[in-house]
Amino acid sequence: DTGMPTCMQCNRGRFTDRKGLQNCTACDAGKATNTTGSTKCNECGKGMYQPDTGMPTCMECDRGQYADGKARQNCDACPKGQYQQENGTAFCFPCNPGRFSAKSASTECAPCAAGQYQDQVGKYICNDCDAGKATNTTGSSKCDGCGTGMYQPDTGMPTCMQCDRGRFTDRKGQQNCTACDAGKATNTTGSSKCDECGKG
Repeated sequence: DTGMPTCMQCNRGRFTDRKGLQNCTACDAGKATNTTGSTKCNECGKGMYQPDTGMPTCMECDRGQYADGKARQNCDACPKGQYQQENGTAFCFPCNPGRFSAKSASTECAPCAAGQYQDQVGKYICNDCDAGKATNTTGSSKCDGCGTGMYQPDTGMPTCMQCDRGRFTDRKGQQNCTACDAGKATNTTGSSKCDECGKG
């Protein structure tokens, strides 16, 4: 009895979809099969990838990366202004106002520094506060105008300064203070008005 040769099942990562073949075909890159005896390979799902052929499983995209289609051979880096903290995702999140991401493949967004702001989503830089405005907190989405008696001549500053004695401003958001008129004065810093000089 010579016996009949036995057929063998395809290994994991390989398949055959026809009868009578002597060997199996490796799964293409971007596809995989984790079972023996497969008749087809499965596409890697969104958030997954496989760069090599003949592999049994797909891999998750790393943090800071994504794959928004199927059968991917690699993942894309989150663009500047976006981030992803999880593995195996099909998308990235835009940075919230007050935060930014200056490089691609970010896993988080950083807060804007004091003296800076960002009022839009998905940005990779923060803007300096305009002259006459300031913010002393990090992660700001806006800068506040300097109050009366205060001023700021420079951009990107965290605080406003008080008007010197003999100077004032009665409006918000000023870049400088105004000197008191003749016959008027102020003996304190941060004045919003000048007082008339008394008799004598």
